[in-house]
Amino acid sequence: MQHIQHFHALHHADELLFLGNAWDVLSARTLEQSGFQAIGTTSWGIAASLGYKDGENIDFGLHLSIIKLIVDHVNIPVSADIEAGLCGNTRTDRRERAADG
Repeated sequence: MQHIQHFHALHHADELLFLGNAWDVLSARTLEQSGFQAIGTTSWGIAASLGYKDGENIDFGLHLSIIKLIVDHVNIPVSADIEAGLCGNTRTDRRERAADG
């Protein structure tokens, strides 16, 4: 079963789904080995682990690369917390417009 389908099934199971928050590969693997069925990333944790304050101070590409490292090193679903993921933030809006050309 693909991770996305497994994650969907976990959300619809009778048992509560608890997500441990990971900020790097070590924390993600520790959560997996501790028995978590899925994990989430923490934008604050990722930023803080690299010496940044939370609130879009970390380079977006760097943030995504850390999430990808986490995903690549665990065998359970990962939900990504991305700063300003819901948009409405002018810095994010400017980046999206610049990326669109």
